[in-house]
Amino acid sequence: MTTRPLVADDAAVAAALAADVDWQFLLTVGQGFGLVAADGSLIGVAAILPYGAPQPPARFRFGRIAAVAVRPDQRRRGIGGWLVQAATTMLRERGCVPEVDAKPELRPLCLRLGFSGGPELTRRHGAATGMPSWFLSAGTRMRAVTDGDLARLGDFDQPIFGADRRAILAHVYRCGPERAFLAEWGGRVTGYVLARPVDGGLRLGPLVAKDAPVAVALLRQALDASGGQPVAIDSFDRQPELNAYLAGARFALAAPILRMQLGKTLRGDDASRLFASAGPLFG
Repeated sequence: MTTRPLVADDAAVAAALAADVDWQFLLTVGQGFGLVAADGSLIGVAAILPYGAPQPPARFRFGRIAAVAVRPDQRRRGIGGWLVQAATTMLRERGCVPEVDAKPELRPLCLRLGFSGGPELTRRHGAATGMPSWFLSAGTRMRAVTDGDLARLGDFDQPIFGADRRAILAHVYRCGPERAFLAEWGGRVTGYVLARPVDGGLRLGPLVAKDAPVAVALLRQALDASGGQPVAIDSFDRQPELNAYLAGARFALAAPILRMQLGKTLRGDDASRLFASAGPLFG
């Protein structure tokens, strides 16, 4: 078996292995590679997504292991582990600290490779039915995001997330601009939420806000705009008010997720203002 880089023409083949991955975007902004069998077919694929320059107090650039997939008939042969290790090496060669959102089955491998655990998240599934009421304090304004707001969202997001992910935010926004909302106070951004279509529904996130009341109001606004479609959200366990609201809206727990980084290096994010991630692809 050999490896080769993935190019744009490989997106359809890679999607057959992992249909929920936005391969076109990953192969444009990030880098993909595949494991090739003797007959020339791809039996495994992976992609990395480096973030932009670090934001103080972080001193290191981070990058994401965004996707790993193995052809069904080739699973349980160590190929997935080899792909994770190869992606880790590629990120380190680019000067990035590797990061991955790991489900329980991936954690032992990541620990063996030297990753350490960070914040915990939980995937929740639900729909916009029977949502509890929620009220914002006077003075906070919510409205739809426009193209002209993207630079302001990036400025607001970077010191909170701890890395520059402007390209990701712009991409997620353009996937579903009708479900993108921001909150303002006195003309200053105090929060935003984005959502994009995935197979059979929507993935909601990122959700970033100055506090829990603003985060919940943005969540409710995005759910109101979902048209009753199934919604998946990866919310941070350290945000009890948001998670209590999701429970009250009858969102079901689906899977625990652990954000892991190689070594002990922390990205320097502002944990109090991160409420939901952009999903395992984008962080």
